[in-house]
Amino acid sequence: MKWFNNALWGVLLLVATLPAGCKKDDGGKENAAIRDPAEITVVVEQAAGTAVISGKADPGVELSLKYIAARGQLLQKGQSDGTGRFTFTIDLLPAYAQQLQVLAARTQPVAETSNTVAIEVIPAKDPVAGLTVAAIKEKLTGARWRSDQSGSRVIIGQTAASPPYEMFITQAQKYFDFKTDGALQFQVTSPVTFTDAKGSWEVSDDGVITINTNIPLGPMQLKNGRIRKIADNSLSLLVEISDGVFLLNLVKDN
Repeated sequence: MKWFNNALWGVLLLVATLPAGCKKDDGGKENAAIRDPAEITVVVEQAAGTAVISGKADPGVELSLKYIAARGQLLQKGQSDGTGRFTFTIDLLPAYAQQLQVLAARTQPVAETSNTVAIEVIPAKDPVAGLTVAAIKEKLTGARWRSDQSGSRVIIGQTAASPPYEMFITQAQKYFDFKTDGALQFQVTSPVTFTDAKGSWEVSDDGVITINTNIPLGPMQLKNGRIRKIADNSLSLLVEISDGVFLLNLVKDN
């Protein structure tokens, strides 16, 4: 009878484990592959200068919004809610239509990343109403401008690692003093101390700003500068340096 009892317990144990085994094989939620973001919509609000991107993914996953380009950078990160819905609000950029993609990622039960999903092209920001060349010059020369790293960022990274323009935009503490005669005094105070008093700047008839100056590693040109925002106390420019695209934010230096 001993062999019979052992066999019976073996059968019962097998039956007891069948539901768990079936749960792993029947496509249960804990084993489902992470879904690609879907149902993506874009609402452009030109008056506010923003676009609202929304969609649906798995609940509680991390969403990354990146530029579509070989050197495209991360724009924002967020998380889907309990129903999988997610929303990003981004700034429109002057004279620059943004091409973005979104992907989802999770770490539990295993690390997994979705495919990237392209988002419809976000149109450029409308030009600032009533902003004349004379008004631009008046604003630029009306203050000494200090960099605001909290809002400055890389959009498209440069090809060459040096000079490190990305660090210049996002980390270096810098000052621009635009003179009325087109001269420019430029200063860096961190991570090194440097001053160039022989720079220059100009504004074209269509409001495009060009800045020529020097940094510790040599000459630097900020070209195709487009104004995203300009006021008495703040200035935001979309600029190209080498083959990179950057957002440079400045504030009035009191």
